[in-house]
Amino acid sequence: MAQDLRTFLEQVRSGSPEEYEVVEREIDPKFEITALTEKLEAARRRPILELRGVKGTDFTVVTNVFAKRSRLAFALGTDVQGAVAEFDRRGLNPVPPKEVGAGPVQEVVETGDAVDLLRLPQIHHHATDAGPYITGAMAITRDPDTGYLNASFNRLMIKGPRKTGIHLTLAKHHWEFYRKAERRGEALPIVLVLGLHPLWALGTLHVGAVDEDELSVIGGLLQEPLEVVRGETVD
Repeated sequence: MAQDLRTFLEQVRSGSPEEYEVVEREIDPKFEITALTEKLEAARRRPILELRGVKGTDFTVVTNVFAKRSRLAFALGTDVQGAVAEFDRRGLNPVPPKEVGAGPVQEVVETGDAVDLLRLPQIHHHATDAGPYITGAMAITRDPDTGYLNASFNRLMIKGPRKTGIHLTLAKHHWEFYRKAERRGEALPIVLVLGLHPLWALGTLHVGAVDEDELSVIGGLLQEPLEVVRGETVD
């Protein structure tokens, strides 16, 4: 099956056009994106939004992808009534990832001073937020002792061109890995992945033992190995 977000978006747009809205006008990433989704929610409308005119960036913003159970059920190839049972069946049968030589994720590679996070949409969600946040990135770290991988969602506050803050929940796996690296006097490498297929996101949200690899859970949900490629700057 297609593992990428773009293919999934096209499937929704072609199969259920009422579930997909393209916004061409300029929209301010400071509060206006969140306000738009809140107003749609108040009207009981939850379409995927493709925002092409986000102020201050050349990037398109896609949001609300996971806003309906029926959309997640569609990603699983079932209906709402069968989604939980199908999710359980697949999640209990993990499929290890498959390393490949190259992938679209590395079509454009920028390193060092070329990296500029301020080119990304600087989205402020709420008035009490301390700054713009990246909220939908899959964060992947490796246990320094065992090599086990962990994936989860962790809010990232953009603090500069090459710096973010990250929230590591006390006693969760990323936090444990970081503490191990800290005791060794080492940095903890991290990979952040933006633009996730819904089944990637569901697998990333999996809560299990430290030796349960979320990338394998994602493979179980996909019913085939998740294709992965070596990082350019970290292992």
